[in-house]
Amino acid sequence: MADLKPNKQIVVDEILSELDFGITYNECLLLNRTKWQLADRTFVRYWNEARTRFSELSERTQIAFADIYLEGKKEALKKAILNKHERMELLTKLATGEIPTWREVITDAGIQKLEYYSGAEAKAAIAEINKMDGEYAPIRKDITSGGEKINISFED
Repeated sequence: MADLKPNKQIVVDEILSELDFGITYNECLLLNRTKWQLADRTFVRYWNEARTRFSELSERTQIAFADIYLEGKKEALKKAILNKHERMELLTKLATGEIPTWREVITDAGIQKLEYYSGAEAKAAIAEINKMDGEYAPIRKDITSGGEKINISFED
């Protein structure tokens, strides 16, 4: 009974599948010797074809992921998600009273909605702006050398 050569397309597809799992050239060469038993030159041709297809597939996948990412960004804009500066502007308007705040109050006439300005809410809005802007970040100061270069010796 004569040895049948493995179908080129099947071998290339199998190499492509192995590449997806991160197989190296040397590992795939060993697989060839045990599974397909192709001549080394034939294996190299099949390997190169699979690598080319794998690279093209990877590039198309990256493009598809980039498209999905951009779609997500577009959806976020459509949903009017505020960016940092927009949030800071809104908080500033709340802190200065430019945007009115309402509170429901019980009166003799029933529940009424009244406009009011709260110093506590203004303070909270300013604190939030400071956090977003990094105003609370620690300031590093040299308190030991007065600005002079410090020479450190590890010898006793």
